[in-house]
Amino acid sequence: MVAVSSVIKVLREVNSSLVDIDRARRDMPRNPSQTFRLMKVTGATAISGYDKRWLYTVQDAMISSAASGYVGTTTNLSARSYNALSVSELNNGTSSASGSYSWGVAKSTIPAGFVAVAIPNNSYVMCVHQHSGEGDILLIINTQAIDGTCA
Repeated sequence: MVAVSSVIKVLREVNSSLVDIDRARRDMPRNPSQTFRLMKVTGATAISGYDKRWLYTVQDAMISSAASGYVGTTTNLSARSYNALSVSELNNGTSSASGSYSWGVAKSTIPAGFVAVAIPNNSYVMCVHQHSGEGDILLIINTQAIDGTCA
């Protein structure tokens, strides 16, 4: 009788361990791989309340074969669009008069006729995936362009 109760005790412990392992597997935090992805910008919408920051729409892209001259083309694998933010635009803040753009370009030193601009549609960009409690987004690795005409 002692042997049977010992076996039952061991089986209960094994079952408890399996339940714990299953719970840990299901409750694991989502940590997607941080690989770079080549993407193509398909749209940009100004983010309200911020100076020169945009929410971009991007799609997966790929480089074609050598026979095609290595010209980047949007893949046919997925027409899915993703939201993306530019890392360099995260510094832009809310004021158009003070602070800096991109990596510390003082807004007050930008010559008349020049402004910080969105990444143009059909541009190829490198992105990395970011997961937060509010959802998934891609981060564009770039330096924000400042464009214009000399006054």
